Amino acid sequence: MPQQTVARLVLAIMGGSGIMLLLAAILLRGRVRSRTARCSAMADGRVVRYAFPGRDRMAPVIAFEAEGETYLCQKQFNGYKVTRTPLPKKAEAWEDERGYLHIARGPGANLKGLAQQLWPLESRLRVYYDPRNPRVNYAGRPVANSFLVTMFFVFGASLIVLSGPLYLLIAQAA
Repeated sequence: MPQQTVARLVLAIMGGSGIMLLLAAILLRGRVRSRTARCSAMADGRVVRYAFPGRDRMAPVIAFEAEGETYLCQKQFNGYKVTRTPLPKKAEAWEDERGYLHIARGPGANLKGLAQQLWPLESRLRVYYDPRNPRVNYAGRPVANSFLVTMFFVFGASLIVLSGPLYLLIAQAA
């Protein structure tokens, strides 16, 4: 295969991958903005149970009324930051201003107990929902996926920027 063809192939693969990652970042960001804009109605929901999707994760499940029907909403977080220690210590959990749930726990800590401390059953949480489709909803604040969007953008831009010099390097080696 001629060197020029290899150079073009490298440019197409790296540059194309970079463009795809940039497009994914733009689509993810747009999806969050669209969902936030669509969810213009508010309701005060109440915590009815907890979800434990595994790996030290927990979230309240909130029931709310819209259009005369009851809907469920599970609170989402931008991420989880879990700190474990082998020493017995009082477990604690909190949500920071960026939407991350922090869980600090030692051996034998009970996630259900932590969830009950953060969101007691029957406590109130604000739910935002789409008035045309209340199944589209979120509790508290929308999940931004900002880390994922940033990573897609950084890796996509890096691939695009690196593909040019790599193309020139391979093309001139001929």
